[in-house]
Amino acid sequence: MKTSLSSRSTRNLTTRLREANRSLARWYPGETGRRQPVHTFYGGAHLFKSDSARRLGRLARRALEAYAPDFVVFAQAIGLPGAEELRGTPAQASALAAREELRSGSFVKILKNRTK
Repeated sequence: MKTSLSSRSTRNLTTRLREANRSLARWYPGETGRRQPVHTFYGGAHLFKSDSARRLGRLARRALEAYAPDFVVFAQAIGLPGAEELRGTPAQASALAAREELRSGSFVKILKNRTK
C-alpha cells in the first residue's frame, strides 16, 4: 500500500487550498493592527459571574499599581523604545494623564492619585 501522495495530487490540493485561502482572506482580512486587548481570560461558562469583569479589572488594577506605579516604570517594563531615558515626576505624570487619549476612567484616577 502506497502511503504518500503524488506530486500531481498535492499540486491539485494546494491549488484548491490557495484559492480557498485567498477567498477567505478577502472576506476576513485579519486584525487591523490597531488596539488589541492586553490579555484574554479563558474559562468555562461555569466560571463566569455577573461581576467577573469588575473582579478581573480590580485584579488588573492591583497588578498595575504593584508592578508599574507610574508611566516611567510601565514604559520600561514593557520595553518601549526610549523608555530608559524617561525620568518621571509627578508633574509629568499629571501632564500625561491630561492627554485626551488617556481620559478614560480608572487609569487617569490612578495617575492623579499618585501625583498628589
